[in-house]
Parts: sequence; C-alpha cells; structure tokens
Amino acid sequence: MSWEKSPEELISHFEGFFKHRAYLRLCSDKEFFQLLKSLPHEETQSHFWDQVDHSEDLQSLTTSLSLSSEEIEGADKELEKYKEIKRKQKRLTPVCEKEFDYSDENLSQLWDHIIGQIDEGFLPNVNLQNTSSLESITKRKRPQDGKERKKGGKPKGRTSKEMEHLIGFAGEIHAYRMLTKTYGEEVVHPGTWKSSYSKRVFPGNSPDDNIGCDFIINLKKRNYHIEVKASADDNDSFELGSSEIRAAMDMTRRKRHVFMIMHVYNALSRNPGFRLLPNPYDPKCQGVYSIEDAGARIRYRLKS
Repeated sequence: MSWEKSPEELISHFEGFFKHRAYLRLCSDKEFFQLLKSLPHEETQSHFWDQVDHSEDLQSLTTSLSLSSEEIEGADKELEKYKEIKRKQKRLTPVCEKEFDYSDENLSQLWDHIIGQIDEGFLPNVNLQNTSSLESITKRKRPQDGKERKKGGKPKGRTSKEMEHLIGFAGEIHAYRMLTKTYGEEVVHPGTWKSSYSKRVFPGNSPDDNIGCDFIINLKKRNYHIEVKASADDNDSFELGSSEIRAAMDMTRRKRHVFMIMHVYNALSRNPGFRLLPNPYDPKCQGVYSIEDAGARIRYRLKS
C-alpha cells in the first residue's frame, strides 16, 4: 500500500520526541496514537487520515473504519510478512557476486551457492610443500604514557558473529575445493575436513574443533595440520585461538607433523586467493611474524 513506510522513513518524524521525551518514560497507547496523527498525511489516503484525526485511540479508529477482527488479523499477518522481508534483506550479502542469505539456518546452502558460482577449474592449485616467503617484521611499538596516539581514519564497524561464520565457512569451502583439485579425492576427502563447518556439507562427519586445525592431510609420509584463516579482503593478519596455539606449539616437537596456516583472502568474491604460511611458533620463523595479543593476533608481511 502507498502509505506503508519503513522504520527508517518514519524515524525522522519522531526525532524531536525521541530526543526530549522518549528516553524519560515509556509511551502509552494514547501517546503513541498522537504520534501517529503527527505523521505526514497523504492525499491519496485522505479518508484514512480523516478517520485518524477524528479518533481518540486505536480502538476508536478501528471502529470508525468498520474493521472486523478478521481484517485486523489479516493485517497483522501482512505486517509480519513485511517485517520478515525486511529482516531477510538485512541478512543478504553478495557472495561470489550473487546475493546470499547468511542466517544460521541457511548457512548449509553456502556450499551449493559457491560451487554454483565458481567452477573448480578456475581455482588455484595448492602446494603444501611450498609456503610463502615472508619478510622480517618488527613488533609494533606501543605509545609511551603521556604521548598521544596518532589519529587514524574511522574505525571499522565490528563484524557480526553471523558474518564471521559466513567468511570462515566460505574460506574452508574454498580450501577444501582447492586441496581436492590439487591432490584428488583419495588424499583429500570428507574425513580430512575436521572442523564443525564440515558437518554442514558432509552430515556424516564427526568434527572436532578442539584439535587446533581445520584439515589433516596425509601426504608423502607427512601429516599436514592446516588451519584455515579467511578474510573478506586482502589483509596481512589473523587470529589464533588457544587450541590452535597449542597445536602449533606441539607440532614443532613432532617429526613428520607440519602445522601451517592457509590464509584464504577475498573469501566472498568470485576470485578467492590463498597464501600458505609456515607455523608462527616454529623457532625457524622467529622474526617473520608479529604476535601482538595474547589472543593471539598475528601479523606477517610477504616478500616483495
């Protein structure tokens, strides 16, 4: 209907009320009805607005409009449909240049969505025996007390948990497909995918998020423990959780076991890429990572 408005369209009309009164107390039904009367009156709905102006409250308005309980119930259902459409629109984001609803209940559809948009032939090959060359990197100095921090641009908004899951799951899908393309299904199969995301693709899997990596692949008498870190852009940092740090440290003491990071970048685009990074806790890698927080956020720099 022409008089339907989104909350964003209506909010400006109530700005003065919200600034000076709404934070003090809750609105009564009668007060809210007065707010309704203050909305702009459209000529195309003149009969409706005439009835609003001559009514004292919502009950008298429904009576003057001769609305039955069935009609009101039907309007409530239409309103819920409208609200659900708006909620769904907020959950849509481009994945591989096609809109995707990243709500938790729809996340299992991401595998089909991605393989429908990116042919395996366009994915890059992976060489687990060849990690990226990294430059030495100095740890960032914290500003001394009393000295002002340099002002930067506006901070980025915090990524929602739903978006984090979308990016993480997309990264693991790309990793699985790249690894399968390179080494074949005898080496890379559902059982090699260890994270809980794998169960959304292969329901028969028994995932374990406590082993500290997302894939374990046996190749040429070595076990490669691969932790996938995904980002929507092309950045040079990632975070490791406690189980991942334990696994990384443990692998430095075990022969024939290799811990590595597979950083999948541009994970929501049609052209995802990756970097294979060596174990941040391997003594041989001292100086090429900046481990910044106990969390731990780890930064690296590719050799030019």
